[in-house]
Amino acid sequence: MVDVDEFRELTAAAASVQDPRAEAELLDASLALWRGRPLSSVDSSSLSRDVVPALEERHLLALHRRIAIGLDHGEAADHIPRLRQLLAEKPLEERFWAQLITALQRSGRGADAVRAYDRCRRILDTELGVEPGPDVRAAHRSVLGHDPPRPAPPPDPPPATTREPVRAAAPGAHRPPAPSPLWERTEDLAALDRLLTRSGDHGCLIVVDGPAGVGKTALARHWSYLRAPRFPNGLMRADLSGYAPRRPADPSAVLRAFLLGLGYRPREIPGTLDARSALLRTALSGRRTLLLLDNARSADQVRPLLPGPGNTVVVTSRNQLRGLVARNGAHRHTLAPLSVAAAAELLMLATGERGAAEQAAAQRLAQLFGGLPMALCSVAAVVSGAVPSRDGTGAAPWTTALRTAHAAMRDSLSWSLAALSPQAQELFGRLPYVPGRLVGIREAAALSGAPEERARHLLDELSRTHLLEQPEGDGYRMPHFPVPPRRWAAGPPTGRT
Repeated sequence: MVDVDEFRELTAAAASVQDPRAEAELLDASLALWRGRPLSSVDSSSLSRDVVPALEERHLLALHRRIAIGLDHGEAADHIPRLRQLLAEKPLEERFWAQLITALQRSGRGADAVRAYDRCRRILDTELGVEPGPDVRAAHRSVLGHDPPRPAPPPDPPPATTREPVRAAAPGAHRPPAPSPLWERTEDLAALDRLLTRSGDHGCLIVVDGPAGVGKTALARHWSYLRAPRFPNGLMRADLSGYAPRRPADPSAVLRAFLLGLGYRPREIPGTLDARSALLRTALSGRRTLLLLDNARSADQVRPLLPGPGNTVVVTSRNQLRGLVARNGAHRHTLAPLSVAAAAELLMLATGERGAAEQAAAQRLAQLFGGLPMALCSVAAVVSGAVPSRDGTGAAPWTTALRTAHAAMRDSLSWSLAALSPQAQELFGRLPYVPGRLVGIREAAALSGAPEERARHLLDELSRTHLLEQPEGDGYRMPHFPVPPRRWAAGPPTGRT
């Protein structure tokens, strides 16, 4: 029997015993077989790519479990040198940082434990731009006396197959902050819950779409915070910058960041988009992870980031992303603006103002901004003093808030306009000059100078991005815009009106 086979048998036997001491002996025997990188003497690229990563992860799982047993049975000091050596080689392994902090604390070295936490935080911030995950933070709180010490939970048992390249529990570090009451949407949260419940253990793909400023990101973050316990392998989040001043995020770069967060070293990450996408699917196979892909531009930007069965993906976009529904089985949930009454009430709650004059101002602002939470948030921040006024005119807070929110919405809406094709931009710039709020195929053809079939496609492009609403029948309705389209950054096109 070769060492690889014996190592697998010993770790499998260790996972099946109930006595921690017996488990520790089996793990010690399996770890004693480990001598550097496995199969290094075999010249095979397929083994290096497909088998070695899984063996290395199995080794880390065995180490983590062996150290956890030692921490629970008074051997904390004995494992500190091993943990320091591990982290010198693998500084992004949060699970071992948590164990080192705990081992130092239980050995009476509280100051060293705090320094270890600070070093972990600096490394994660420099390398990945993230804060330490919940296990590391819990160990740190225990050192500071905020929480009683608790034993480290055992990791998931290694699967029977060799496909397990997940290197770290890093996704758990991305749990979103607690949501603000301003964004409460009970019915929308319940709708997302129903989609998740209906999918069972298979995972699901959800597209939350809606117009600019309607609160798609806030809803998705709020829901992911509330449902975090349903995803034991954590949350991974990426801003795809589909509608933003900068260029949309490259899916290949997003995949690289995800794989780094999962513990892969830079040299282990493939160079091509397809290979990175396949590696992510393999890494998350058999896991239950939530991916939050925010502000997507198109279905093609999202598809390489989909992790496969068992995981859940929530995508937010101003685009309806119909291609994900048709080809990938996504469930769409369109987010509508708040009612004027609800928007005014939440605005009053957020600002802490309850007077009759303030109530009338809140009602008027809720009407002006069409119940869009982005604008209401901007108003609340100025009125409550959370954001200092830059108006410079000495105007009342509500007046200053109105100007600030108008500027924020104008910028946000201009990104929607910039994402359109040139012909759709030209047609949209002329729509405000049409009497009434309804426009049909013939009117659009006349405005754009295009054949009716082309005009239909242009109207559909505007509808897909929530710049037009399609009521029953053939007509399209101009939605309520808090800033007139002719005042958006791009401005209306010149020419025939």
